[in-house]
Amino acid sequence: MGESFTIKINPKTLAYAIDNSGYTPEELVDKISSRFKVKYFNNEYLTNIIKGKITPKYNDLKKIDSFLKRGVPYYFLTNPPKDRTFVKFRNKYPNFKLSPSLEIKLRKYELLREDIKDLCNLENISFERATPIYTLNNNPIEVAHKFRNLFNFDDIDIENLESKDIFKIIREKIEDNLVFVFKDDLENLRGCIFIGNNFPALILVNSTDDKNGEIFTLLHEFAHFLLNDEELDIDMPKFETDPTVEKWCNSFSYHFMMKDEDESEEKFLGKNIDELLDLSYLNYLSDRYKISKLAFVYRFYLLNLISSDDYNNYKKRFPYKQKNTSKKGGGNYYLTLKTRLSNKFTSLVYRNYITGNISTYEAFNYLQVKDHSRMNDLVEV
Repeated sequence: MGESFTIKINPKTLAYAIDNSGYTPEELVDKISSRFKVKYFNNEYLTNIIKGKITPKYNDLKKIDSFLKRGVPYYFLTNPPKDRTFVKFRNKYPNFKLSPSLEIKLRKYELLREDIKDLCNLENISFERATPIYTLNNNPIEVAHKFRNLFNFDDIDIENLESKDIFKIIREKIEDNLVFVFKDDLENLRGCIFIGNNFPALILVNSTDDKNGEIFTLLHEFAHFLLNDEELDIDMPKFETDPTVEKWCNSFSYHFMMKDEDESEEKFLGKNIDELLDLSYLNYLSDRYKISKLAFVYRFYLLNLISSDDYNNYKKRFPYKQKNTSKKGGGNYYLTLKTRLSNKFTSLVYRNYITGNISTYEAFNYLQVKDHSRMNDLVEV
């Protein structure tokens, strides 16, 4: 009863918070009405609050903030502080513009880091970084060999496993290092990593890449994590503006997958340009070592076996991303969802659910499911 009074806020501040939340006003209304079972909280009601036509009830403001996570005093501010979610990314690529849909998607993952932190705290789980931070002075090949050993990767029969299984193995090892790995359609981003701000680290891999490309991107983003370098990896040559860091991360990824003795066995140096760039040969290498064909072509360039023009011409002919345009429906939604959600995240949500730390609605919302059987299908505890 004490929370039913209306309260005067700065509607522009609320509008700013919603615009930068990752939710559209319609999505926010849907979530509030679903979670709190309030029928009057509709699009017209929220629109009138944003436009300053009505003042919200205090408990409604708290409902809104349960998703925006700004704190109720925030909405009284005359000038809201600038949202810093992607300031670093934008400064690094000042001429690159995220599409509105991709920007909203990335903001949702940034908000998800806050939720993951809350879920960890409910279980008294530390998400503090235990993995050492490396620098560009460290040899990426030596670091790759170290993590290949730490991940027991020499025990994996790479050649006789499917790429999706290799991705899963590496993903699990990386998540053991307190990094949450998700997959999603990222348009012209190969991948990205969110680190810092006292939230758990999160890697995003583009789910529209070919399978070996996903493996390489996952390792590449993990290399950024090792360097403590927050990054958007853009699939557009003109935005590859930090070659030193990119070369380090690419070298780490390649040498994690390709042992020195295997590279010697392939005798790259004995082949001419036509042989090296022959698609049947590149397919053989990619299938055997689960490394993308583009990564091999880049390696040939670094070894001075082909020119920069040869490398760039290959990239133009065969783009890094292999779009999957087929539409899958029905039960395949959950099969796809299982590959996209972080296993560590689904287990974290499930444990908090069965211990009563979060509600059924919250668990279903986190895991994007509608019933218990589907939730059980996703979880690997």
